[in-house]
Amino acid sequence: MSDRKITFKIVTPEKLVYENEVDQITLPTKDGVITVLPGHEGLVSLVESGEVLVKVDGNGIVLHVHKGVLEVKPGSRVTVLADSADHVNELDEEKILEAKARVEKILEDKDKLSEVEFARFEDSLAREIARLSILRKYK
Repeated sequence: MSDRKITFKIVTPEKLVYENEVDQITLPTKDGVITVLPGHEGLVSLVESGEVLVKVDGNGIVLHVHKGVLEVKPGSRVTVLADSADHVNELDEEKILEAKARVEKILEDKDKLSEVEFARFEDSLAREIARLSILRKYK
């Protein structure tokens, strides 16, 4: 690995979503959007739902990530363990809108939901809104 590159990967419970040597990563954390460059100090942070912009040799790669943990290790090794993640080119607007509508319908009857169910569906709605926003931004 070059000392000017970052070994970066995003992993979900289902699969390895992305892995490559990259120049920089910009992503949403609990404390705000950060950019990680080669040589970044060690860091562990919560990742929020939103856009991940990866720069590789001057090209941008856009991903959506939904909640997780970011770990930056010495030697420019960065890992995101996420609940879910997608490449922007894999997102389907129609499917996202359908999922969003289903969740909104369920949330209309929030009195019938337990606190845990309500929180889970609210989280699902936030994920679909973030995915839709990123898709429309890069469409």
